[in-house]
Amino acid sequence: MFCLIEDRREPLESIPDDRLRQLLAFWHEKRVERTMPSRADIDPFELREHLGRLHLLDVIGPNIFRFRLYGSGVTNPNVTDMTGRTTQDYADTAFGTLVTRHYQVCVDEKVPVYHEVRATLADVPYEYSRLTLPLSSDGVSVDMLLASPHRVRVSLSLPSRSLFSNT
Repeated sequence: MFCLIEDRREPLESIPDDRLRQLLAFWHEKRVERTMPSRADIDPFELREHLGRLHLLDVIGPNIFRFRLYGSGVTNPNVTDMTGRTTQDYADTAFGTLVTRHYQVCVDEKVPVYHEVRATLADVPYEYSRLTLPLSSDGVSVDMLLASPHRVRVSLSLPSRSLFSNT
């Protein structure tokens, strides 16, 4: 069970992970002078080094986000591939509520957001960061999100999705 200890939104300038900083720079490059880029501006080949660590989500409505792509290298408390599911479909509702809240902040503010999370999962440390980037097909409303969670400290005793073939 996921148990939140601390959830902090941090300034983008404080992102410690090089890959996340590169992803943010890529997003800025693709938006050019617009508020945010569209999905059409992003060639997945350009993100090949990030692909296993990315989620692409459709914004269905307020607090409803459907995973169009769920990165194969990302774990979650459910040890489940969430492709085609929504953040409300997480079996661990506390985790789903946290993720939904993070995504909604990005939609509401129409800017990239970076969170650092400290929690426990099955009573062992579960710490990660998440960069969420807004995408817009009309240049005004956020209709997709590109999210990249990165482990900071996750116990090796926790199961990984790669150990399960159909989960």
